[in-house]
Amino acid sequence: MPVKYQRGILIVFAIFLLCLHSRISFSAEKASPEDQAAIVNGAVITKKEMNFELNQFQQRFARAGRSLNDAQVSQLKQEVLENLISRELVFQESRKNNIFVDESKITDYLKSMKSRFPGEAEYRQELQKMNVTEDVLRSTIRKEMAVNQFIEMTFASKIIVSDEESRGYYERNPKSFMQPQQVKASHILIRVDPKATVAQKKEALVQIEKIQQRIKDGEDFGSLALVHSQDPSRSKRGDLGYFAHRNMVKPFADAAFGLKIGEVSPVVETQFGYHLIKVFDKRADAKVEYENVRGKIEQFLKRDTIREQVKKLLEKIKKTAVVEKVMQ
Repeated sequence: MPVKYQRGILIVFAIFLLCLHSRISFSAEKASPEDQAAIVNGAVITKKEMNFELNQFQQRFARAGRSLNDAQVSQLKQEVLENLISRELVFQESRKNNIFVDESKITDYLKSMKSRFPGEAEYRQELQKMNVTEDVLRSTIRKEMAVNQFIEMTFASKIIVSDEESRGYYERNPKSFMQPQQVKASHILIRVDPKATVAQKKEALVQIEKIQQRIKDGEDFGSLALVHSQDPSRSKRGDLGYFAHRNMVKPFADAAFGLKIGEVSPVVETQFGYHLIKVFDKRADAKVEYENVRGKIEQFLKRDTIREQVKKLLEKIKKTAVVEKVMQ
């Protein structure tokens, strides 16, 4: 899915907002001295772990059409390492509080992850590409679930946001609740690797053009997406739901917002490959009613409070923690 990654270079990490499917760490118990990035109360954070997570952020910037200079990469590397140290410290606190994760929850999460891939082979290929085994992935999920359970038990379950607080935030921040123009669209994607040869690109273009012709001949767009699209949205017949222009990479967004309802685009090329886009509906700019965002405001204010409480916890435990940054 051609979603634009929206983050500045100054990343504020929140331990309780860990994204398990995109931040995979590695077993560090057997890390050799040269592979150590930091040691937290005797627990090793490896360079492999740090470099992997750093690479994830760099890839997201690249997909958004942005590149980082050496100074920005250096700064991001330090932030990633600090995040990993904080994550380890909170995990150690969870262990002290006898937090144990139900193995069935880990199994269910893995099943959910696998469902995002067309098949088992593609899932295994992704693990191989990331240089991680399923056992390590399972261990990582267990660790991060323990962190989340600890934060839920210690902080989240005790925080109540009143209607007065959430309504006050809504009224003080009117611009935050302006919904920009949106379109509801589906797409078919034939992926092209950024390092693909001219011949490989041509082959992908021929493939998407054959699908395009079948649409012109009257075949159903959704049915073709279900069979041929190489995007996770294929399971929903290519449906991307409603999105604003800023949420997609520019060539995709420009094409989608330029279409009439019911119209199918020409072949659109992005850094992901070749797309065909069909628009099903459009929404004009509008202010979202309070009742429609009340729940999200409450969640935001609750997360903000949790963030501050976790920050205070980290400040406290760091005073007695033994942290050695082996790699600066």
